[in-house]
Amino acid sequence: KIPKFIPIKKQLEPRIRFCDDHDNNCIINMGYVICGYNNQDKYPLRLLSYIIGEMYSSRLFINLREKNGLVYDVDSGAYFYKDYGVFLVSCQMDCKNTNKVIKIILEVLNDIKNNGVTIDELKSAKNKLIQDYFDKDDDVESSANEYGMQMVYNDEIMTLTKITNIVEKILKKNVEGMSHKYLDISNLNIIVSGKSNQTLVKDMIISYEKKDELV
Repeated sequence: KIPKFIPIKKQLEPRIRFCDDHDNNCIINMGYVICGYNNQDKYPLRLLSYIIGEMYSSRLFINLREKNGLVYDVDSGAYFYKDYGVFLVSCQMDCKNTNKVIKIILEVLNDIKNNGVTIDELKSAKNKLIQDYFDKDDDVESSANEYGMQMVYNDEIMTLTKITNIVEKILKKNVEGMSHKYLDISNLNIIVSGKSNQTLVKDMIISYEKKDELV
């Protein structure tokens, strides 16, 4: 039996959970509820993910790794399931850098909401996303996974040519719109695994929530 669909209630404020299960290293996962697999927002969301943290030229990689050396690794991703998905930002760092890292992540997300993305960022993200689809097509296991997901969630196969055409037509404003539609701080769920100043983290999130309300 297929489980009955239960809508997720609209989240009204950010949710934070702390786990003190690491000594020196801290892991942060920041997730936002997004659309499901068949929603056309899927492609601009994927481009936004590349711009934020999924490429070596992404904003988080440059700000957290190259400029400040605050994290061991950083990544983002947009993952889609039947009815909903998750936009995820994750990174690992020394526990002493936790507050700085969270602050920079929030600043980067805020900057995209306020000032948008550049044409060069969009072009690089499109090239990377299309190349990733071609790489999948060259690998039997990745192809099986991609087409299997399409059959389960979409009941049809989207050819590589059709996907490429969709991605190439996405406009700068489409990608920027995703940050306003889904990356509202009230929709944020964050898990901080490792020793951290919990009060400072909570205060930081609250202060950005107030800024977000003014945008």
